[in-house]
Amino acid sequence: MPTLDTGYTPQVDAKKTSDGYEIKRQYVVIVQPNETGVDVELNVLNTSGLPSIGDPVSGSYPTVLCTDVSCSPSEGGNDGDFLTWYVDATFKTPTDDDSGDGAINPLNEAPVVSFGATQYERVVDKAYGDGDLEGEPTVPVENTIQDPFDPPIVVPKSNQYITIQQNLSSFDPSWIIEYENTTNKSSLTIVGVRVDTDQARMMSIRGNSAIDSNGNDYWVVSYEIEVSKEGFIKKILNSGLNHKVDSVGKVPIQYKDIPNFEGTDEEGIYFVNEPQKLLENGKLVDDIANDDPFYNDFKVYFSKSWSSLSIPSQV
Repeated sequence: MPTLDTGYTPQVDAKKTSDGYEIKRQYVVIVQPNETGVDVELNVLNTSGLPSIGDPVSGSYPTVLCTDVSCSPSEGGNDGDFLTWYVDATFKTPTDDDSGDGAINPLNEAPVVSFGATQYERVVDKAYGDGDLEGEPTVPVENTIQDPFDPPIVVPKSNQYITIQQNLSSFDPSWIIEYENTTNKSSLTIVGVRVDTDQARMMSIRGNSAIDSNGNDYWVVSYEIEVSKEGFIKKILNSGLNHKVDSVGKVPIQYKDIPNFEGTDEEGIYFVNEPQKLLENGKLVDDIANDDPFYNDFKVYFSKSWSSLSIPSQV
């Protein structure tokens, strides 16, 4: 079969019209001498990697669709051991009359977008003092002898929630398993909301088949996306039943190891049965010395490129 010349940069001619966009792209296809039979034109048009009728021009512009694909051989004919063909593809924003009877083409409808919020409870270990900057509290949340409260203070935390529903010419059901519970690998704009790497989490992808008034198939695809400017890093208090002792390594914690332990020597030899707070180096936290406990950061969602999902960048 003919092959797409991936080393050739597609030539692009683009313009903005009253209906949207019109883009023309030219590709090069290589045909071997033994492939120049009676159906060579059809084989060229069906070369893998070329756009098909109804394909979007890109994920960022899912409503600019391929309307025409044509091919012609190069004027030079044979070029060494192969024949070069040029393939021209046209992409347009469909108009209301493109459905054939004046009805609105569903692929030309704007996406339906809604914004909301999801809420979580988070532990507060620092509060705002006079002069503190937003997002940078400095006052430790402790009682008058510098002990943390038990139970700790919790407050609600809100993340932005975006729901998008749009009509597409095609939908791949494998997207559901492949992309749900992943974060964006690179920065992108989602319906006008700019998010940096790993600040958006794909919560849900759904696709429902539909048929327009002319009997053409299309898909109603919806995305539910959570956005967090802090990213999706899980913070867990560094604690355990073992601690690090210089020149020894990891050993179980005895009560007498706890700074300012006030029990008897006999009581101190027993091993603790509840996790104790640890510093980053694995040593025990000394509350009296105002040691700050360490929180481990874990990236629990896989980062993945969302370029294949045709998520609109603007409403």
